[in-house]
Amino acid sequence: MKKILITLLLLTSLIGLVRFNRVEASSVDDYYQDVDLSLYGEDFIDMLTPIINDDFVSYSYSQIANILKESDADPNKSGNIICFYTGQSLPSGAWNKEHVWAKSHGFPESGKDAYSDAHHLRPTANSINSSRGNSDFDEVDESSSYKSDNYGNKWTNTIFEPRDEVKGDVARIMFYMVVKYNNVDNTNLELVNNVPTSSSSGEGRFGNLSTLLKWNYDDPVSDFERHRNEVVYSYQKNRNPFIDHPEYVEHAFPNEYANQEVDETKVNNVIDLINTIPSTITLDNKALINSIKDAYAKLNYSEQALVTNYNVLKDALTTLASLEGEASKPTISGDKVVIDFANHNVANSNYASNVEFKIGDYPFLASNMGVYNKELRIGTNKKTSLPAKYNLEAGDATALEMNFEVANLSGMSLEVLSNYGTLSKWYVLFKASGSETYGIISEGSGSQISASLNTPQTGSFTVVFSGSTPRVILGDYTLYMATPNPYLDLKTKASVNFTLDDKEITAASIRFGGRFAKDLFKDASSFGVLAVESSNLAGKKFSDYYNGTSAKEYIASLASLRVLAYDATSMRASVDESGNVLADGNYYQFGLVINNVLGHEKEDITAVIYVEIAGQVYFMNEATYSLASILEATLNSGNLNTEEISLVRQAISFLQ
Repeated sequence: MKKILITLLLLTSLIGLVRFNRVEASSVDDYYQDVDLSLYGEDFIDMLTPIINDDFVSYSYSQIANILKESDADPNKSGNIICFYTGQSLPSGAWNKEHVWAKSHGFPESGKDAYSDAHHLRPTANSINSSRGNSDFDEVDESSSYKSDNYGNKWTNTIFEPRDEVKGDVARIMFYMVVKYNNVDNTNLELVNNVPTSSSSGEGRFGNLSTLLKWNYDDPVSDFERHRNEVVYSYQKNRNPFIDHPEYVEHAFPNEYANQEVDETKVNNVIDLINTIPSTITLDNKALINSIKDAYAKLNYSEQALVTNYNVLKDALTTLASLEGEASKPTISGDKVVIDFANHNVANSNYASNVEFKIGDYPFLASNMGVYNKELRIGTNKKTSLPAKYNLEAGDATALEMNFEVANLSGMSLEVLSNYGTLSKWYVLFKASGSETYGIISEGSGSQISASLNTPQTGSFTVVFSGSTPRVILGDYTLYMATPNPYLDLKTKASVNFTLDDKEITAASIRFGGRFAKDLFKDASSFGVLAVESSNLAGKKFSDYYNGTSAKEYIASLASLRVLAYDATSMRASVDESGNVLADGNYYQFGLVINNVLGHEKEDITAVIYVEIAGQVYFMNEATYSLASILEATLNSGNLNTEEISLVRQAISFLQ
């Protein structure tokens, strides 16, 4: 009997972090043990085809959505996926399934395996999916007429050039499709060097092969691709060989980019330059990092393959892009900000669905929008229905969603200058940071829309306009902020320890707590963790029971609720960012452990961090957990490898 101890960590945002004692897993090397590297071209492809077909498990097109929620999950926002072509984090209902190898090029029938193969189905925003259509992949001639978006995608009527970050991903997907559907399931796919190719039924040709080969070397395999390959393998039982073994590309598609002459001096120079990148990246390092990027780009593809520390440069570029993105986000200070919709800067456009746009520096998402004679109209003259995520009754309506979050929001107001169609009612919804739930906080009719929050929160508003094909012209949108709470950043963590014996959980406990900067507690007379069975709170929060006394007296008053408390005030253990105990560490790490939760795995437990300052008790990020919900959320987080997914599924199966 094999005994496995599993520890799962879950943030309040439901992003799972997992530690496992590893169990023996089948090796990727074993999967490719019959590969013959003496073969090239069609011979190599013919040899590889049965390897990735033998154990293949097919799924229906409708079932693939659940796989994509795992394979393309946003690691920083539970429930969201990363749009393939834009890189956006999108919630359920805001994306659809894109056939990277367009289905009209060889398998238009939904019954074909290729139609629902998760290796080439990627989640995309609805608008960019329609822009791509069934076009071939190639590089756009920028001296001619073409269209583009803010994400780096370019297209004409016949070709589509995706953003740089996924060009290699596209290439390796297309290579996979040629090998997988090489006279398999009455499907035969081929990559060619001429575009455009025919999209008539049964014509399984796609271009442009030479461009895809270039992209493969320009954009090497990423960690996201590797993770995705593992997730899809856990379902379909087959792998993309060009992700596992990038060198297979030159065997399947001999090309000019492979086996080029190498100038070792140039390679070593780039390696030395990358070693000068500081461990902590700031915007001040932009010029240095970009100069090293340029030096790397001047190497040929064989030379680039020898730059052993390329990931350092890649990570630096990713960090730099993130910092630049943060710098470009709306910066809101003071107690209010007024956004002027009347003087918009949105380009003239026809009505469209799920439109992202900016008013000044502030990004929004409209369920329907168009610009008519310079009037920005939220809504459409066609019958529409709202996304299910808003949890409103079905009916003709349109929505305007803040696509950014604001700290310490206390309220909002929005002016309707005029409207078309019938505007019978409006709703103001609020979504707190880290949540996927939209709650109604105000509703009414008329041209003055306003709403207030009972307590200041970080998050965003959505305004829904209901009526008969409602279209509204907006004036000032005002956001009101309260004085910041210095403890809003304290996040409760829940960790689960359990022992798995032959697929059966024999013991389990839950720990509530976390690691926090010591400076947050420098003025605190008391701080710690409170936890209780949620039903004992009778629908209230911990703060609802606060009577203005000291933390000690307050906790004593909760005795009848059977609240468990851990006072961390006397804690002297300090840790670093990784949790290692250090005498001069900058963090406190503490928590409250509840043992013997087995048998109560579906019961909700509510936990909160408290801090007492100058006789006042503050409560931070109250959250509710159960053993079952933590396991389910972790399984859906997209952060597990194949082995870990299997173990968590076993645990969930036992609990069910």
